[in-house]
Parts: sequence; C-alpha cells; structure tokens
Amino acid sequence: MTVTYRYVHGGFAGTNARFSFYFPPRARYRGRFFEPTYPTLGNEDTLQNPPSIGGGPSTLAFVLSHGASMVVSNNAGGVQNSPTLGGYRVNAATAKYSRVVAAKVYGDIARPRGYLFGASGGAYQTVGAAESTSGIWDGFVPMVFGVPNAIPSFMTVQLLALRVLHDKLPQIDDATEPGGSGDPFAGLTSQQRAVLQESARLGFPLRGWWQYATLNGPTR
Repeated sequence: MTVTYRYVHGGFAGTNARFSFYFPPRARYRGRFFEPTYPTLGNEDTLQNPPSIGGGPSTLAFVLSHGASMVVSNNAGGVQNSPTLGGYRVNAATAKYSRVVAAKVYGDIARPRGYLFGASGGAYQTVGAAESTSGIWDGFVPMVFGVPNAIPSFMTVQLLALRVLHDKLPQIDDATEPGGSGDPFAGLTSQQRAVLQESARLGFPLRGWWQYATLNGPTR
C-alpha cells in the first residue's frame, strides 16, 4: 500500500522531548489520531520503531489509511533517561500540541479525537496517562501488561492448550472460519473442552487459533 502524508517534526524548548506528526490528505482525514507509547522508546520517528511497539511502515500505513493522523513522542529519551517527563507528560503535551498543528493543516475543524495505546511496559504508561490526565485523550488501549500475572494467565494457558488440543487445532480453526460450523467445541473430549474454554476465559480468543501452526512452545 502506498500512502501520502504531511510530516511535522519538532520538540519542546528546554527539554529533550521531541515529537513527529503524520497527517493524511484532507480528503482522507476523519478527525482523529492514534498515539503509541513504550517506556524505553527514545525515537520519535515511527518509521524507525518496530511494529511491536506501534511503529514501522505497516502501522503508519494502517493509521493513515483509516483516516487518522499518527502522533509519536520520544518520551524525552525514554523513561530510563527522563523518569519525570517520560511517564506520560511528554505524550500528553504531544497530543495536545498535535491538535494545534492539525488545525493549521486542515483549517477550521472540530477537536480531533485521540487514542493512546501501548503494549507490555507501554500498557503501564497508557493506564498512567488515563489516571493522571483529563480531556487529552478520548480512549486508551493498554495491551498485554508486563506484570507477573501475564505469564500464568496467557503464556502458560496457551502452552497448555497447544499440548492438550494439538491434534484438534485444525478442526477448531476450521469451525471458526467463514463457512465453518461456528462451534469450536464440537468433537472435543471433556478435558479438551475444558482447556479450550479456560484458554478463552483467560484471554486467548477462539478465533486466534488460526495461527496454531506458527505458535512456539512444546505441543506434546
């Protein structure tokens, strides 16, 4: 996919805080922005950041093609270098200023809606921003918290399901595909049904088993 955008780069005087804005053409713009975050992220150029923390060309293409601008800060060099500003303050200041620049780019527009998201350590930042600010973002998406509970409640149950359901995963996948039966529990033993249900309750989506062949870990 090829997308075009207006790129704006800047920073905040007296700090190491830097930001980048990526604005889609006016015809595509739908009055919103997405802002990724990760605590050790120290580069505001989203094209230089990996997709796992909300960066990279594919993420930018997705954001722009869905009518949103991309808003990225460098966390003032990362939380490790700026614990006071890097937690949520640089993200918040960047989000607020992005609306000022958006008004200059697009003219008389309604207040853009903004959404902050982050995975692992970025989930902490996302929740911290939600708890510590008001009126800056309109939504928050913390993902896969980097907490002790993440191992037993996700990875462990995934490995259990891979071991117990190994021979049944193709039919589970088929049941959830378009045209399938819609019942991934059909044909399973009581133990297999219990394990599949437990993995779903702990956050592994039933439709997520389409990628069973590429999941790593012991299966027997």
